[in-house]
Amino acid sequence: MWPQLSHLGQAKWVIASGSLAAGVPVEAYQHLVNLAHQASIPSLIDSSGPPILATLSKPPTILKMNEQEFEQTFALQAQSLETLIESGKHVQAQYQLP
Repeated sequence: MWPQLSHLGQAKWVIASGSLAAGVPVEAYQHLVNLAHQASIPSLIDSSGPPILATLSKPPTILKMNEQEFEQTFALQAQSLETLIESGKHVQAQYQLP
């Protein structure tokens, strides 16, 4: 998919962020995370929506999103910091995230 990743073994981290461009498969971030896992390299993904949901079967080391992205991705509505934390714990348990 990405021939320029031939130097992946020299990387300290795999980091990807943002929305995927039109025509890029929703599984693109999952592909990067899988390559990172295979190379024993930690990964960070900063995105939201379907690309994030596609990574949850084998998640990145760090999954970063803001409150709005979190609520949109997981179809949740946090009314307070406490409910946001509880929602985060629920998502963590549901998807068996670290």
